[in-house]
Amino acid sequence: MKKLVYGGATFVARTHATQVKHMMAMFERAIKHEGFSVIEVQSECVIFYPGIFDAGNPRKGGEFVTLEEKKWDNTPEDADRHDVSDNSAAFALANEEWPGRFGVYYETDRPTKNKLEQRWIDDMQSKVGDASTADLLKQRFAAMK
Repeated sequence: MKKLVYGGATFVARTHATQVKHMMAMFERAIKHEGFSVIEVQSECVIFYPGIFDAGNPRKGGEFVTLEEKKWDNTPEDADRHDVSDNSAAFALANEEWPGRFGVYYETDRPTKNKLEQRWIDDMQSKVGDASTADLLKQRFAAMK
């Protein structure tokens, strides 16, 4: 099974610069997501590649097709909706013919670096009792001499 990998991102989405409401919704969702987020924003360079993203721009004859995410409501149409937690489905979307569909491709809840570090700190605090962080650092530095 291939995995969609964007440097460890736990939120991956695609949008288009001409679709401002959609773009802002993707940005807001990425900001609220705890973890590393990647958003591909299609926006043409009018000097070197004019018209390159027209296929995703309705004002230029293209089609802006958004993904409908699973609602987990047990309705028949829910089977056709996109499961954002499915890495394989996200990879398939990323490989669709240009310009593809727009929306959230992948989103998962994985402990962030800060949460993992906090777990280690909490675990250490439970082992040393009432010692302050400064006392723990002093003890650690003393042990390193």
